[in-house]
Amino acid sequence: MKKAILKLMRSSGVFASLREVNKHKSLILTYHRFAHTEDGRSTSSEAFEEQLSYLAKHYSLVKLSTLSDS
Repeated sequence: MKKAILKLMRSSGVFASLREVNKHKSLILTYHRFAHTEDGRSTSSEAFEEQLSYLAKHYSLVKLSTLSDS
């Protein structure tokens, strides 16, 4: 269900408009649990790779220390 909603949001352009509104703000992501496979409580290595690919395509990724130096 969650994947279907995310797919719908991507195809409708919701994320593009949110990126535009927030383009001058910093976005900090924190991951808490990882697993090799999807277990409903952890981020799988496959999902993490997909998310990093998406973020690199749509955002400028920087280290947190870079933000604190600004």
